[in-house]
Amino acid sequence: MIYHTHCALRLGDNLAHLHLLRALAQHRRGSTFVHWAHPHYLPQLIEVVSDLENIHLHDIRYLPKNVVSHDAWKNAGGYWENHPQRNEYAAFYLEFYERLADQLGGLHSPFSKPSDLLFDYPALLDYRIEPVDFLIVNSAPMSGQWLSEGLSQVDQLALDLQSGGHRVISTRPIRGLPCTQPGTVTAIGGVSIYAKHIISISTGPSWPTFNAFNAQKCELRIILIDNERFEIAPNTEHCQHVVQARAILTERGLL
Repeated sequence: MIYHTHCALRLGDNLAHLHLLRALAQHRRGSTFVHWAHPHYLPQLIEVVSDLENIHLHDIRYLPKNVVSHDAWKNAGGYWENHPQRNEYAAFYLEFYERLADQLGGLHSPFSKPSDLLFDYPALLDYRIEPVDFLIVNSAPMSGQWLSEGLSQVDQLALDLQSGGHRVISTRPIRGLPCTQPGTVTAIGGVSIYAKHIISISTGPSWPTFNAFNAQKCELRIILIDNERFEIAPNTEHCQHVVQARAILTERGLL
């Protein structure tokens, strides 16, 4: 059996879908799963599924008109925006994955609890660095997840943490700090395994930092986001404003 899916949206949407596709592919080794995405995302997405021979990724521009493919975007048909739990990431995705799996042909999502949503693909373990105190995911949000403030305030927070004696690495260049670029989003996820604390804008490059390999090791995870809540990993705080993040860090003696 061959299952086709596509997602014409952002990197983060495709990453979230591949997490489900991995689980389905591992439970149905005799089936083939084909996913279609924008070509500029494919190099980032390949790392997520490279260990599974029954998942194939292709350029969405060449999706044949006669192929029945299911839209993997969470808001296809307005589903997410009309969902009563749209701002509860775990609750929404557990239901959404079950719905999408059923649409593919009566399949079932193997995910039943929030921690099942943590990425666990092997390529995350391919990256090794010296441990750091803070990983700062300061890449720009592309889907309106965090509009409260500018990136410069996050950059200044990173510099202040470094000035306080912490080892800090960022995902977008800040003068004077090491940076994960030109690494992939999987590299960012790999770096997160060696970070004692994570401060991240809610953005596509932050998704692989939510992984099973750091969930119990990360002492504090601060997510800068306007509305949604990510209750999938312990020690997580949600902040709309950088000043709130500063207050949490100060209270814990980190700033």
